Amino acid sequence: MLYRLISTSQANLKAPAEYNNRTSNPTSLVVGLLPSKIESFNALNASDVTINILDSAADGFAEIPGIYNELRSRAKKLHDQYGGKVDLIVHLGRGPWDHATVERRAFRQDMTCGWATKEAEKGYYVNLDNDDKSAHDLGPNPWMDVPMGLNTALDVDAVVSVANASLSKHGAGRSSSKVVQVLPHFEAGNLGCGFMYYESLAHCYANGRKRDVLFCHIPRGVEDEDLQRARDAIVSVIGSGIKWLIERDEGKYSEQDISARLKASES
Repeated sequence: MLYRLISTSQANLKAPAEYNNRTSNPTSLVVGLLPSKIESFNALNASDVTINILDSAADGFAEIPGIYNELRSRAKKLHDQYGGKVDLIVHLGRGPWDHATVERRAFRQDMTCGWATKEAEKGYYVNLDNDDKSAHDLGPNPWMDVPMGLNTALDVDAVVSVANASLSKHGAGRSSSKVVQVLPHFEAGNLGCGFMYYESLAHCYANGRKRDVLFCHIPRGVEDEDLQRARDAIVSVIGSGIKWLIERDEGKYSEQDISARLKASES
């Protein structure tokens, strides 16, 4: 059976200092490095099925401008066009770390918190974008009937564990420094990445679909080798994610099991 997936990326907003080691955002380059098909025999593909990655560049999803209005409109276009028609949607953003992440959840724009930046104490997505606007300049929040926080339907810990095992197998015989580690992460953040993730999850919620969506932050490295390693990490997450979805749909995990794992991830 052939499984279908689409991957997107977006440019940085006016980024914090830790993102400014290069003017370009490499996430679109990593999307461009993804193969159009991940064969079942690929060592990074734990699913043992062939995975077809659709051409996101053709539809304007390969690099979405770092503008809240563009992120919102293209998330809608993405779900109008592909919602319920692909097995998994994967969003990519650039992280400030040397590892990749799989994000557990995202929050609505009226969220506030004391664990992120000072701006987040006032509200999420208040940092100005490349049009000098915040998410709050877009008009009424369209998601007030959707929960404040939304998580992916996938078991992030299971996906990460299998992805790292695939990366370790793929990197056998290499220096450990050449293999990117993938870590679970609490949330996608209060900048454009979190905004895009919430928009995508909210479309699933509002349309009664399972939230079969992931957001991954790639490492901050920008050299060719860094991008290839980031690509390998994302391919391993894709294979692991599809594996988990197949097992879920085959009934390996009960709704109670999934709910318990999600609650455990919040503690």
